[in-house]
Amino acid sequence: MKLLDYIKKHYAIFVPIILIVIFILTYAIYNIQKYYTSYSKTETQELYTFFAGAKVEDNFSVKMNRKKEIIELSPSKKLRLNTIVYSKDKNKAIFPNDMTILLVHDNYKQFKVNKYAIVSYDSKNSIYKLKTTDYDEELSSFVLFDGNDLYFFAEPTILNINDEKINLSPMSYVVVNNNNSIEYYDNEKDENIVKDITNEKVIVTSNSYSVNLNEDKVSKFNNFVLLVKPSNLNIIK
Repeated sequence: MKLLDYIKKHYAIFVPIILIVIFILTYAIYNIQKYYTSYSKTETQELYTFFAGAKVEDNFSVKMNRKKEIIELSPSKKLRLNTIVYSKDKNKAIFPNDMTILLVHDNYKQFKVNKYAIVSYDSKNSIYKLKTTDYDEELSSFVLFDGNDLYFFAEPTILNINDEKINLSPMSYVVVNNNNSIEYYDNEKDENIVKDITNEKVIVTSNSYSVNLNEDKVSKFNNFVLLVKPSNLNIIK
């Protein structure tokens, strides 16, 4: 009671002190958060990508925040990054553009994946992980789509061009250019192939799903869903 009486008696002194302490704490927390979110570190990494069907190896400038999430990716050469950027060990793929992710086992839900997302592959345990500034989880049975022509398949698949069947290793991709040509990259073989097509049906199949690349349609058993552009989706979290 004596303490309470003392505080009441000196109320006019305590109020400004409390307000000053609150202000100092708020200011400190704000600056700590600002420092945490604005912190970045830039390092050089040896990566490669494909430009006009040709493999281009380069020293990329990779800017990361405190959580080692990529916030900027710049090649030293003048390249327009339209396709995926790979690490030299082939177990990491970086996406320089926004992507759509379709989760086959999660009722075909689709989300937007912001640019500079990373898909990593633990080949020993066949584990795939997606890391973005909003998301960091292990995944299985998913497809990444750039909203136009590029499709990325983390797991082993079979590319069917009419009656021709081509086995694709994990972390490979396929690009269908207006149904006039097809480009596919087999990650394990480090092989990039470009073919002209006319009316050929292009389908990629796995143990879990089938993707019609002519129609941007993913199916499983008797169900199917059309792939949506990433700009029309909510960000995965």
